[in-house]
Amino acid sequence: EYTGLVSGVRGKGLILGIEFISAEKAKEIIDMTISEGLLTIHTAGNVMRILPPLNTTKEEIDFALEIINKSLKEVHTDA
Repeated sequence: EYTGLVSGVRGKGLILGIEFISAEKAKEIIDMTISEGLLTIHTAGNVMRILPPLNTTKEEIDFALEIINKSLKEVHTDA
C-alpha cells in the first residue's frame, strides 16, 4: 500500500525497523507519530525503529498501529 514511501520492514517480534525511501520522509513520519503520542526512534538515516516494552498489551499495539498507519497515509497522500 505504501510502496512509494516504505522500502522495507525488518526485525523480530515487536522489535521492528521500517525503512523509508528517504531520510526526509522518515523524519516527517517519525515526527508525526511522536506528536500523536507514539515514541519511535530515528535510526540509520531513513529507518524508524519501534521498540515496545515486553509488557505491551494488544490494545497498545493496536493503538500504535493506528498511529503509524495514520501517519503513513497522511504523508503518502501529500506526496
